[in-house]
Amino acid sequence: MAPPAAPFDLSALAKQTDAHARAALVAAGAKAAGVRSVNVTAEDILRGRPRQLGAFVAAILAATPRPATPQAGCGPERAQLRARDPESREEQTFVNWMLSLGVTVQDFFEDCRTGLPLLQVEDALRPGVVRWASVYAEPRSVFQRVSNCNHACSIATRELFLSLVGVGGKDIADGSRKLTLALVWQLLRFHVTLFLAAWGRSEADILTWANSRVRDVDSRLGVRSLSDPSLRSGVFVLQLVRAVAPECVVPAHILPGVTADEGRLNAKYAVSVVHKLGRATTVFATWEDIVECRPKMLLTLFAAIMAEDLERSGKQSNRSSARSSCGGGGTT
Repeated sequence: MAPPAAPFDLSALAKQTDAHARAALVAAGAKAAGVRSVNVTAEDILRGRPRQLGAFVAAILAATPRPATPQAGCGPERAQLRARDPESREEQTFVNWMLSLGVTVQDFFEDCRTGLPLLQVEDALRPGVVRWASVYAEPRSVFQRVSNCNHACSIATRELFLSLVGVGGKDIADGSRKLTLALVWQLLRFHVTLFLAAWGRSEADILTWANSRVRDVDSRLGVRSLSDPSLRSGVFVLQLVRAVAPECVVPAHILPGVTADEGRLNAKYAVSVVHKLGRATTVFATWEDIVECRPKMLLTLFAAIMAEDLERSGKQSNRSSARSSCGGGGTT
């Protein structure tokens, strides 16, 4: 996938026997080939962090030039347009989220028109909620697609208690981009609230928690909402990760975030270090979501960091309880 202007020298890699030097060649080769969204060093590769390396491989695939297809609107110009289009990035985020639930999507909007991915997601979020006997597994007509989509919308409102004002099954079956994204976002948000409920938290707690944790490392920082313009600098997110997992962030790498370039570099670094967190972390947001201050995507990012913080707090609490019960000096 390396471009002709910066070819990757496999012979140099084969001749190198030192593991660190080999890993450094891989990291440098990826940067030269245009991989910028995930910053990986030789140390990261050698430590074998699964989530970060998974994100690294995904970034390589995203940067790989794809062969032109005969379909109209699928050439390089279209790919570049989609990369700049926030709606398209949101679409890709939803695809990644669906894949994490075991739901395979080839063409997001076209597949959603059948209603099947939506029903599969709902069944993954709350098993048994879908009456599969009433679902057309291979819809062959508009009527069958609308029936599936109506079923998905009905479950969303009556079983998951989501707010779908102005969204109907026919809208999804007709391929309405705006309304399809609205429905899927509600499902993703429901997934986040399920996680928060499991820890006894609400969505409103995320902001309170984030401000509290950031003040542990920098008392000057604070945000009023997930649409606070100060989030564009990337500093708050980096300091939040630093408070939760200080081993993942190098303070000297945090730029002031005064200029747009500094904000962009901070945002890229932030998404990269979030991938270094533990197994409780699942990241769907991109660095563009930070610099554009997109509340929906920032909610998922903050929830991912909060998941790791709660995971670590739980383990620490368990260890403290174990020490208390085993070292109290009483009889056993």
